[in-house]
Amino acid sequence: MAKAQRITAKQIAFAENVAAGMDLSASYRAVYSADKMLPASVHANACRLGANVKVIARIDEILAQNTEQKRVTGLSVRVKVLKRLEELMQPDPDTPKAVQLNATIWYGKTDSMFTDVTETNEKPQTTTDIDKEIEQRIKELENAARPRALKPKLVA
Repeated sequence: MAKAQRITAKQIAFAENVAAGMDLSASYRAVYSADKMLPASVHANACRLGANVKVIARIDEILAQNTEQKRVTGLSVRVKVLKRLEELMQPDPDTPKAVQLNATIWYGKTDSMFTDVTETNEKPQTTTDIDKEIEQRIKELENAARPRALKPKLVA
């Protein structure tokens, strides 16, 4: 039975470049000596390497780490923002009342306590109502488009 081969340093570098958003061919050129290779050869080798199970697994692992890092960073920023809003909400003679009020509103919005909602009190129209309105507008347009009767000129 053959030994399971490990992923090489170049394959890891290729995977890191791809996970960072570089296309396969550019990543291949950045990692491997491809100066004397034809573009078609670079593309073929890059695609083959990009289809390698070990490389795919490494790319997925890097992307998962990046996603987790963004989530943790997002939580950290959220905590900092909430803490600052809490500070601004506290009664302080140096902080204007408008700032305290806005901080309170924004704090509430972060927890979905306050939402901007526009309510309309219009009742839904039926198809019959819509048909009548269309017919009325067509009649108005037809009346507006009719030529007006010419007034006779008085000859002196």
